[in-house]
Amino acid sequence: IDFLKSVHLEKGTDVGKKVLVIGGGDVALDCARTAKRLNAEVIVMSLESYDEMRASEEEKIQSVEEDITFKSGFAIDYVEGQTIYLKSCKSVLDEAFKFKPVYENSDEQLMDIDTIIFAIGQRRDVDFIDIKTSYNIDDHVFVAGDVIKPTIVIDAIAQGKTVAHLIDQSLVKSGLYIGDKIEIPEKVLNIRTFDDDLKEVRTTDKEKRVLSFDQVNQNYSVDEAKYEASRCMRCDRNSTASLLLGR
Repeated sequence: IDFLKSVHLEKGTDVGKKVLVIGGGDVALDCARTAKRLNAEVIVMSLESYDEMRASEEEKIQSVEEDITFKSGFAIDYVEGQTIYLKSCKSVLDEAFKFKPVYENSDEQLMDIDTIIFAIGQRRDVDFIDIKTSYNIDDHVFVAGDVIKPTIVIDAIAQGKTVAHLIDQSLVKSGLYIGDKIEIPEKVLNIRTFDDDLKEVRTTDKEKRVLSFDQVNQNYSVDEAKYEASRCMRCDRNSTASLLLGR
């Protein structure tokens, strides 16, 4: 996260000619693709195999298209100068599915590495406050989003809106106008929606996109956006089973 922040805010980050990114999630591939746009040769190393990496398929496919190399099933053993000596990872989880990697010696090494970027996950540091379900910890501390509980983006946005109202109410005693409650009309379920194919997302040519930080996935046209919206089955209302929406 610090690396991504420095690149996008300072615009002058020097990572050298060869970068090793450690991690298998979307943030790791975001770091890798960012380093690629800084004219570096990039290697992504993860304990998991390529297929088991937690990154989205879109990120993985576009990373391969951008000539990013994957070194899967390995970890750092030790470092000497710009040479990284590796150990192989035979398994990541134990029989109880808890994180407990098993390593074996390896002769593999990576040469001439200028920068190592660690993107192996984050966790909240909230030991100093008591977080349950309240947005308002005390008169001066408010929380929202992943710091309460990792969930879907729209939940975090809604919580941020609520917290903004609470903060304003605490400061000026009036509160922000956050809009009237709206009623969403019921949509008649059309089972033929299952037959409608997803509109393929257009992407910028890989040769061009690595030269800048411009948007990779192109926007839908208005008609395409309306078509995609019409494919929504409103599972939150029409499903007979409870949905895992992070709530």
